[in-house]
Amino acid sequence: MPNWRDEYLASIKAADEADPASSLLIAACSALQDQVATLQAENALLRSSPGSEEQRSRNNASSGGNSSGNIGGGITAGEQASGDSAASTAQMRVDLAEALRSQGKFQTRLKVVEDELETLRTKTRNDSRTIRSLTAERNGLAVKVGDRDAELRGKAKLVEDVQDELIALNLQLNIAEQQRDKIKKENKDLVDRWMQRMGQEAEAMNLANEPFIAKRSSRGG
Repeated sequence: MPNWRDEYLASIKAADEADPASSLLIAACSALQDQVATLQAENALLRSSPGSEEQRSRNNASSGGNSSGNIGGGITAGEQASGDSAASTAQMRVDLAEALRSQGKFQTRLKVVEDELETLRTKTRNDSRTIRSLTAERNGLAVKVGDRDAELRGKAKLVEDVQDELIALNLQLNIAEQQRDKIKKENKDLVDRWMQRMGQEAEAMNLANEPFIAKRSSRGG
C-alpha cells in the first residue's frame, strides 16, 4: 500500500498538470522528501550501530584479556578497543544529533512547502471553477451570438427581397408611365389629325357653297 508521501506526490503531480506554475514547489517538495527519507535511513542505521559497537568492544576486551599476560605495564588491547568504541559511539551520537537537527529543518521546510502547495491547490480549484463558469458563460454567449447572426441574416435577406421587389415595382411603374406618355401622344396626334381634317372639310364645304351664296346675293340686290 502506498505511503502518505507517494499519495501526496501523486496529488501534487495531478495539481501540476492543472497549474504548471507550481512545478518549482513540487520539485522542492520532492527533493525534501528524498532528503528526509535518506535521513530516516541514516537514523535507523545509527540507532542500530551502538549495540554492535558494544558487542565488538566486549569481544575485543575478551581477546585482550587472554593476551594481557604478554603485555606488561601498557594499555591492553581491550582498553584500546573500548576507547575506540567510545569515540566512535560519541561521533555517531554527534552525527545522529546533526542528522536529527537537519531532519527537523527539512520537516519544517516540507511543512511550509506543503502549506504553499495546498494554497496553490486551493487557488487552482477556485481558478478551475472560475474557468468552468466563464467557459459556460462563453458557450452560452456563443449560442446567443449564433442565433443573433442567423436572425440578422434572415432580416438582411428580407430587406434584400423587399429592395428587389421595390426595384421591380419601380421598373413596372416606369414602363407604365412610358406607355401612358405614348398613349397621350397618340391621342393628341389623333385629335390633331381629326381637327385638321374637320377644318379641311369645313373649308371645302365653304368653297363649294360660295357660288350659291353669291347667286343669292345678286338676286337680293
